[in-house]
Amino acid sequence: MNNVIGLYGAGSFGCEVAALLPNFSYSIREFIGSDDFEVVFIDSQIKTKELMGIRILSEKEFLEIKNKSLYFTITISNPSVKNEIADRLIEKGIKPITLMYKGNISLSDWEIGKGSIIMPNAIISNFVSIGDFVHINFGTYVGHNCRIGNFVTISPGVNCCGFVTLMDRSFIGAGATIIQGDSSSYRYIGKDSVLGIGSTLITNLPDNETYAGNPAKIIDKNH
Repeated sequence: MNNVIGLYGAGSFGCEVAALLPNFSYSIREFIGSDDFEVVFIDSQIKTKELMGIRILSEKEFLEIKNKSLYFTITISNPSVKNEIADRLIEKGIKPITLMYKGNISLSDWEIGKGSIIMPNAIISNFVSIGDFVHINFGTYVGHNCRIGNFVTISPGVNCCGFVTLMDRSFIGAGATIIQGDSSSYRYIGKDSVLGIGSTLITNLPDNETYAGNPAKIIDKNH
């Protein structure tokens, strides 16, 4: 194989992505322009050499592969960890690759950055911009005119209504709903912020804060 695609992280999300490889293969072929590729896990914490029929390499072993074109995406949900890994591998000259599940619904005039992963049953509406290394998980709706920054993780079943801005490294918990903003006042979720599982956000969420509940409000960090 002349091309090696690294899934960085052999945990639960990595295994889900690996199980769906037949449906991701078309986007890999489109990106690298070839059917000649091997997919491996990159995970320095797991000591076994294989999982789900896929080789497991440490980061060091992956970077030491010679005479092949190397690509990667990150199958770890923590936004800050994604940011650290991406910076490190890109500095080493490894190329990010985007994985898009075949059969999802996407409307017109939208764009997606490098290294992102879109899982099954996602719906992407009109005029949406998606940054680098974003996870859009199972059964998520991203409404019209949404702006998603880099290293964002959107968990399964999220309803992100229109005119919403998700800043870099924000994390949206499973089943959360983000109520629509408008063209003059986008709903805002700040950098490094978290919206909890099942929450409904009807206001803005500042940088570096965790909100949860229905309606969502700040979690008292002293308790």
